[in-house]
Amino acid sequence: VPFHFSRVVGAWGGWKSGQLIPYVNPWAIHGMGLGSNYFYGTWQAFLLAPLYGLTHSVAVTFTIFNIVATFVAGILMDKLLRQFFHGNAIVASSFYMASPFMLHNLFVTQDQGAILGVALLPMIFIGVFRILKDQDNGIGYLAIGSALLLSSHLLSTFLAILAVIIILIWAWRDINLQTIMRFVSAGLLALVISAFFWLPLLELKSLDLYNAFFKDIYVMDRTAAFLTKSNSWQPYSIL
Repeated sequence: VPFHFSRVVGAWGGWKSGQLIPYVNPWAIHGMGLGSNYFYGTWQAFLLAPLYGLTHSVAVTFTIFNIVATFVAGILMDKLLRQFFHGNAIVASSFYMASPFMLHNLFVTQDQGAILGVALLPMIFIGVFRILKDQDNGIGYLAIGSALLLSSHLLSTFLAILAVIIILIWAWRDINLQTIMRFVSAGLLALVISAFFWLPLLELKSLDLYNAFFKDIYVMDRTAAFLTKSNSWQPYSIL
């Protein structure tokens, strides 16, 4: 989707124009400029922008990102499965790397946030099971994984929260006060780490600047995009 490409290209343009934090794409709208769509996380675009600046190729930039993200997904899934099975889990991890949702985002949308959502999801469950089993680094895995996921892809975050709740209900016999405090600590740490994303997002919601928070207008945007066969369905400012 051109929108996801433009986030990376725009971030590089912002740095070239002298912005310390490149939230404005100076090349958009024939040089008029356009602010970053903050409904999506921005750190992925900042991460890929230097690579685009070196290669000046969207194809090379996203190909490298896709390869790295896919291998990260496989490595983390292998690490997660090793907590339950002896030996490696190459076959299962390979199936995870080639899941339909992952392939759709790799070859159709190029949504960096959704791709990272798939890649980082096992990290959250590694943390959950380490905390439940009283193993080391559980808080770290859960906090860092949750913070990165929250600031990457909101839908994946909501689904991960539901999955964690189901796991905790299933494992209620292993939960005690110390376990609860570890989960609370991981959650608070995740919110602190990702505050750079969700605090401005809540502020924008309070200012009523995003159509994505208003279902009727958002559906109209997507319907218009479908009828005109365009990719410009992303939430626009109501101003």
